[in-house]
Amino acid sequence: MLTYGFGGMRDNDGTLSFWPRRPPEESATLRFPVTYRGQRLEIEIGLEKVEYALREGECLAIRHETEEIQLTSKHPLAVRTVTRR
Repeated sequence: MLTYGFGGMRDNDGTLSFWPRRPPEESATLRFPVTYRGQRLEIEIGLEKVEYALREGECLAIRHETEEIQLTSKHPLAVRTVTRR
């Protein structure tokens, strides 16, 4: 439920994509790990932002809404705004 529902996670054409939704409660933060092609990604969704962190692996291309993001061992963190719905 977290990954597909609130995370909006999909595997489209070999690219892991996310269209996150805000948590249902004002003080809630949702955090979940995803292992994809041998690499471990951690996603944290708050009220205003979402953080993508590459915890294990060298390079992983993901998509946040319509933007492609490259996470690497040298730049493992990306922070983006959560679209209000």
